[in-house]
Amino acid sequence: MNNTRVVVVAPTYNEKGSIEKAIKLILAQNGKIPGFDIHVLVSDSSSPDGTGGIAKNIAKHEEKVHFLDVKERGLGLAIIKGYEYALNNLNADILMQIDADLQHDPNDIPKFLEKINEGYDYVQGSRYVRGGLNKISPMRQLFSFGSSLVMRILTGIWQISDFTPSFKAYTKELYLKMDKDSIPWHGTTFLIQPAAVVEAYRAGANMIEVPITFG
Repeated sequence: MNNTRVVVVAPTYNEKGSIEKAIKLILAQNGKIPGFDIHVLVSDSSSPDGTGGIAKNIAKHEEKVHFLDVKERGLGLAIIKGYEYALNNLNADILMQIDADLQHDPNDIPKFLEKINEGYDYVQGSRYVRGGLNKISPMRQLFSFGSSLVMRILTGIWQISDFTPSFKAYTKELYLKMDKDSIPWHGTTFLIQPAAVVEAYRAGANMIEVPITFG
């Protein structure tokens, strides 16, 4: 029986100081939850600092590492183009997303896969559930918490307490049902993340959060 393939999309722009370590940590999660085959896709927005060259070189020697050069700069574009590449070229069953600057801890990845095993098709990383940790300034914490509270009130999505982190996982089936055109992929603000939560909810997602550390 084939393992379920997980493609972790890591959008990058000037991440040369962390990308190699991030890739190693992501790949190190293989085997922690049986039945999953974890790959990394570095979706780079033509970083001028050489991030793309580092990732491309690793991909030449590591079959579970893949590289996509996204010509147009933008976090949302790097994410959506990464997802589409993962589906169309890498046979992804599960799409994940993680920050490549190590503000997200790749050691949290097994928590997401456990929930996928339990039957959830959208798993959101959260700093506000038991076990979550938010290592940012008090002002940023207040902004993040307030933004998420407003989103909960406006959308009625009470299953999710933290709308802004980009650490998340979808099943292929859910992603294909979502209205991707309603998500502002070309935007430059954090609104990409809560918009994705809303569209997953509208598509009928069985949603849950897992605790993450944001550093």
